[in-house]
Amino acid sequence: ALKNRALDRMALSGISLLQLAIETMPQDDGMRRNNNTVETWTACIEEWMKDGHKFREPGRYFNQQPLAEKIEAQIEEWLDTQDNEQNNKFGEPRFVSTSVATNIIEKIHKARVMQDLIEIPSPSGHGKISASAHYQLQCSKSEGFDAPVWIITLRETNLTLKILLLEMARAIYASGKSSDHVIEPDEKMEVDMLEKSIERMATYHRGGVFIFDEANHLGRFIGITRSSGGTIANTLRTFVDRKLFGIALLSNGEMLQRARELKSIQITSRITCEKPIKLTENDILLIMQSWGVSGKKELDWCLKMGMGEGGLRTLVKAFKNSLYDFGKINHDSLMFYKKA
Repeated sequence: ALKNRALDRMALSGISLLQLAIETMPQDDGMRRNNNTVETWTACIEEWMKDGHKFREPGRYFNQQPLAEKIEAQIEEWLDTQDNEQNNKFGEPRFVSTSVATNIIEKIHKARVMQDLIEIPSPSGHGKISASAHYQLQCSKSEGFDAPVWIITLRETNLTLKILLLEMARAIYASGKSSDHVIEPDEKMEVDMLEKSIERMATYHRGGVFIFDEANHLGRFIGITRSSGGTIANTLRTFVDRKLFGIALLSNGEMLQRARELKSIQITSRITCEKPIKLTENDILLIMQSWGVSGKKELDWCLKMGMGEGGLRTLVKAFKNSLYDFGKINHDSLMFYKKA
């Protein structure tokens, strides 16, 4: 239960395992916050999350806590602090299961089960990254902290074959379940070595899935040959060909469209593009209920805003601004935000 609470909070706040370790590092026994002790504490938390029965043996001295109890005490204290801070902020609700989110999660799972390359198109602001983070969280709870579900956000700075492969290799390596002979990926490794490293590590994580957010960035690079002798898209599809893992592309549908324009049969014959996922009025109602917003005028305003450009992201931003500026969310406060 404590592990799941911690994972929930990490997902809600976007906190990494390293950040959790730094913020829960015990100080009462004189431990210093240098890299070595932080790395050790991080490893201890990770092992404890994988197996709650670990570290239960008594401490070396008669009054020394077992390590597991120390970890749990530190995490509980951290959770209490986080809850207090959250209560003093916006009271932002946790994951809301809209029809869009449910559909996205189902398609990600389809890519994982079928070990397929699937593009999941949806307009901006409809909750794609929130849904994928929730899927990753649920897998971590049910399968363990090393569940083979990896999320990478594509951006201008990582749209080269080498950088992308390095991020993928590091994501798998961070899962922890691999051979002792696997070398930690670094910038010195060339493309072919990174590919081999990914293949080797993926054999210890069968049945996994890579989720690429902002995959519409990838579409513009289809057909552009890199110095490595291949394209990013073609390299990704070779992993799927070998059934190393599934790939879910969260995008606006641009990748398949671009591949068709360039008549790239290698990609179009392998990629499955699902039907575009759009918000419904019921989704807007669910978001309103989760934030405690009600009223006929409020509903009309939220439907107009939420069903427009930016979708749920625009709507939630309006809620946050209303709470920050007025301490409440009603029609008047929302109209003020609209005018601004």
